[in-house]
Amino acid sequence: GRMHFLLDRGTNDGVEVGQAVVAANGVFVGKILTARERVSVLEVFTDPEARTIVARAKGGRVMGVVEGRGNGAAILTYIPPSEALEKDDLIITAGTEEKVPPQLAFGLVNQVNGKSTDPFLTAAIEPLLDLERLSFVSILRPRQ
Repeated sequence: GRMHFLLDRGTNDGVEVGQAVVAANGVFVGKILTARERVSVLEVFTDPEARTIVARAKGGRVMGVVEGRGNGAAILTYIPPSEALEKDDLIITAGTEEKVPPQLAFGLVNQVNGKSTDPFLTAAIEPLLDLERLSFVSILRPRQ
C-alpha cells in the first residue's frame, strides 16, 4: 500500500525533505520523503505513513490531520465536533508545516463519521485527482 514516486530532481536542484509536491493544476499530492543529489522520493498523502495538517477552505481554521490509508484512501482525523463539516467541503493545506504552503487544494470531504457527543469526528477524504496516474508534478521550494 505504499504510495511513492521517484522524481528526477534532487538536492542539486534545491529539493529538501518535507517540501510540498503539487500536480500540474496546483493540487497538493504529497511531500518529499527523501532527497539525494539527482533524485528524490515523493510520498503521496494517501500513503499509510503520510500525515498532513489541513484546514477547511471556508473558514480556514486548522481542522485536523489527514492520515493516509493506502489504496488511494485518506482519513481526516481530530475534527472538533463544533466544526460543521459537510460532504463536498474542500480541504486545503493549513500552512502550519514548515515547508508546506497554506491553501493548496487537497481533497473533498466524502463522508463525516461520528456523533456530536464524540470528542473528535473523522471524515473520509476524496482526492481531487487520480493519484495513481501522476505524470508531471512540481516541487514547491520556499522563496529565498
